[in-house]
Amino acid sequence: MAIHQKLHDLAMLAGFALMSLGACTCDTGKPAAAPTASDAQGDAAYCFELGRLALRYTGHGGGNGGLAPDYTTLAAIADCRQGNTAAGIRILEEKLRCNGFTLPKR
Repeated sequence: MAIHQKLHDLAMLAGFALMSLGACTCDTGKPAAAPTASDAQGDAAYCFELGRLALRYTGHGGGNGGLAPDYTTLAAIADCRQGNTAAGIRILEEKLRCNGFTLPKR
């Protein structure tokens, strides 16, 4: 393999690595809604629904032709599963908004 091809392949891998970080920097102009402590069960259901939508509709091109989730989305879903719904919801809402989605009702 020629050195030019190796450099090209390395540059492509670096680009994919950066894309997988999931750095969404859109500004919707709306502050994220803070979940209330009195609705923990509702927050968990909402967090799981956001995670389901983010897994299905956001990410980058995967090897099988589908979308592969980025690490930020996976970490937010893990937060939801571990009961840290405030952190999970904040990140997942931002991800979905940055990708042009209307959020589901809470």
